[in-house]
Amino acid sequence: MDKAQKILNELDFSNSENLYQINNICRALSVPERLEIIRLLMNKSMTMTEIAKKLNLPLSSTVNHVKILEEAEIVFTEKFRTRNGQAKICFLNSFSILINFLPNEDDKQLKYVESMPVGLFSDCRVGEFNGLSSASNIIGVPNDKQSFFIPEHVQAEIVWMNEGWIEYSFPKRFDDGKRLDEIKFSFEICSESPNYRLDYPSELTVWVNGVEILTFISPGDFGGRKGKFSPDWWPQISTQYGLLTSVAIRRNGAYLNERLVNRDICLGDLRFAENQCVRFRVGNKDDCRLKGGFNLFGKSFGDYNQDILMEVVLR
Repeated sequence: MDKAQKILNELDFSNSENLYQINNICRALSVPERLEIIRLLMNKSMTMTEIAKKLNLPLSSTVNHVKILEEAEIVFTEKFRTRNGQAKICFLNSFSILINFLPNEDDKQLKYVESMPVGLFSDCRVGEFNGLSSASNIIGVPNDKQSFFIPEHVQAEIVWMNEGWIEYSFPKRFDDGKRLDEIKFSFEICSESPNYRLDYPSELTVWVNGVEILTFISPGDFGGRKGKFSPDWWPQISTQYGLLTSVAIRRNGAYLNERLVNRDICLGDLRFAENQCVRFRVGNKDDCRLKGGFNLFGKSFGDYNQDILMEVVLR
């Protein structure tokens, strides 16, 4: 189908995978200048410069308005060669839209949450500088990788390493025949430096069932004030808290803190039928640019009284 012939019949507001698109459309239509651009393009395609002159707008503002209209899929652009180089021409996508706010009684969602203590990891690759602690004491010997494999590691409420990764196996309590709408993980995490260092970025990647989902930057290793749930005996000079981070995989892509960041991955890529459990992994890739490790917090450390959570949405 030709781009300019796109028809969008209905967006169901109750379906979480539509919310990003609905938000983009509402944002695009909320500014009078963008409505004027749509009105102009209803008659003919135009270059950025032509739109700017017609509406008496700065070219930079016009470019930004068109970008927002593109994100909402209301407008698309193509580059054409001209005598003076290249020009970007704007076209209007012709479509009608209906946003459905009515609940569908035959299509109700079922949600459940699994909580995984940070000490109950199923696999790991540990960096040279590392450690674990329960709510009452250090487990094993700091910077000894074997401490991650002694039985006491299950009591850990915080784990840290200067590089590497850690993996958890969540129970798969949903039938393969059910429609899976979303699976989301939330966890408190920060970088890992000696003591703490607010400006210490670390490039962290999340995998699910061995599939790379997304990469994000932890800005630092946070301290300087006590974590809200960190025990009294925990040294003040040590890491104290992290950032609550969520990673969700839906049918239309992967989300970081509710923002769509990867359209190239979806629930179907995670091969749930082929796996006995749901494997969640977080850490540094071998070839990452900022190998700053991580601290992963349980409910007895940091600012959030939670372990690693997996939320599953079924329909």
